[in-house]
Amino acid sequence: MTSQPTNVRPEDAVMHSGGSEATEGFEEGLNLSEILHTWWRSRTRIVLLALTGLVAAVAVLLVVYVLRPSYQEASMPFRLLFTGVDKGLYPDGTEFSPADLVATPVLEKVYERNGLTRYLTFDRFKSALAVIENNPELDRLRRSYADRFDDRRLTPVERSRIENEYNSKIKALHNGEFTLVARVGGRFSSWPVALTGKVINDVLTIWAEQSHAHGVLQFDVNVLSGNLLVDLQRYDEDRFMFIDRLRITVQRLLDNVAELQKLPGARLLRVGEEKVSLGEIQAALEDDLRFKIETLQWVIFRNGLYKNPALVESFTADQLFQLDLQEKQDLGQIKSLQDAMVSYSRPQAGSRSGSQAAPASNDASHPRTGWSFFDQVLDLPNQESDLNFRQGLSSDSVALGLKLTDIKKQREIYAKMMAATSDAAVKDDPQRQILSKWTDEQIPVLLDQLKSTLNDLQLFHQEISQRILQPSMVYTVVAPLRQERINALTMSSSILTVGFLWIAGLGLSLGIIAWRGSVPVDR
Repeated sequence: MTSQPTNVRPEDAVMHSGGSEATEGFEEGLNLSEILHTWWRSRTRIVLLALTGLVAAVAVLLVVYVLRPSYQEASMPFRLLFTGVDKGLYPDGTEFSPADLVATPVLEKVYERNGLTRYLTFDRFKSALAVIENNPELDRLRRSYADRFDDRRLTPVERSRIENEYNSKIKALHNGEFTLVARVGGRFSSWPVALTGKVINDVLTIWAEQSHAHGVLQFDVNVLSGNLLVDLQRYDEDRFMFIDRLRITVQRLLDNVAELQKLPGARLLRVGEEKVSLGEIQAALEDDLRFKIETLQWVIFRNGLYKNPALVESFTADQLFQLDLQEKQDLGQIKSLQDAMVSYSRPQAGSRSGSQAAPASNDASHPRTGWSFFDQVLDLPNQESDLNFRQGLSSDSVALGLKLTDIKKQREIYAKMMAATSDAAVKDDPQRQILSKWTDEQIPVLLDQLKSTLNDLQLFHQEISQRILQPSMVYTVVAPLRQERINALTMSSSILTVGFLWIAGLGLSLGIIAWRGSVPVDR
């Protein structure tokens, strides 16, 4: 009986069994030692794959570094100086918005002036500019109120109170400081770096020029215009009321001339075809008031050149009554100012530190004996505040005193009118007719002269504003222009990304090699 050989190789056993054991082992999982053995046998291939992947990763990294997206950014903080910017208003009262600085009309002029068609389209240029409000205090205020606004336990009344408080603080913190940012993308599509500063300055300058209609490049002075004479042009009321209104109008013009003379360079300026000065306009108005209007008033009242005597008497009596009321009010204000001055100058009990007796007087011009040098240095701000307060009281008192002087003059004029009315001639004689005709001839001449004077005042205001107020005076640069190129993808993030992809690719290659080495091969 022939026995079967017992020395059978494992490979033959696998072949005789139809590979059932290997298939069963593969289904159960890969053995770690087998995987490592497979990798070791394929080490040459793995090293070549790793080196190839590393070279490819370095090449990709270089391409990304060269072609990575980037943009050129320039920023310049500035502060607007026109009246009303802290309230969000132009000098003429219209609403101001920071977006006005980068409005389409402004940017079109900047784009054309600097010839930017060579570098980018207008749409890209427009989207590259922005104005940001630059106020750290506002940011801190917003952060401090964020949690309070998120509190769901607030009642509607409490929320409304907090919102009002927040809005009032926001308005108080507006200081007119902004940052103009220019951001142009593309490594090879940006304009030259040297051109950036000029572009940003042109944006502010052209905005100031185009905001002239809002009063930005004009002195904040109330200048009268021809609208003041609209009612007087009709001349449809009685002579006595008309000539009195004309007298008050001339006085207002004189006050307006005095206000314009306070502007820098106003006294040296000459405008119009005749090259008149403010001094000449002032002299002409004073002559018209003294030699024409007051003369016309006396002629009208002395000769009864009016239609309704009862209306004249009522008018003058009412004017005298109004002047009496105004005088009493001004005297009361002067008395209040004097009492405030006396009360403020009265010695106070105790000193600044509470340990020494205060000096007998708060007058900053006298030395404070008994105080050390250190005490006197610390008290200097208080002395300046005292001086400013005293000067304010004195200025108000002087202004009210001048106003009382004018009231006295006005009272004498109306008293003279009333006396002349009672003595006026009422009969229709030839002399009265001649004076009536002369009066009617003089009034249109006066109106034409006043109209010309109002036009000259407008010219003065415009000319002074154009000569003195340059666009660069409407804003001031807070910090120098800062330029930098910012990359959308940093080098470190690029290295991490490429390194991760290389490791992932290498791991995938090892997995494929391990899988292929574990698959049985039919022989």
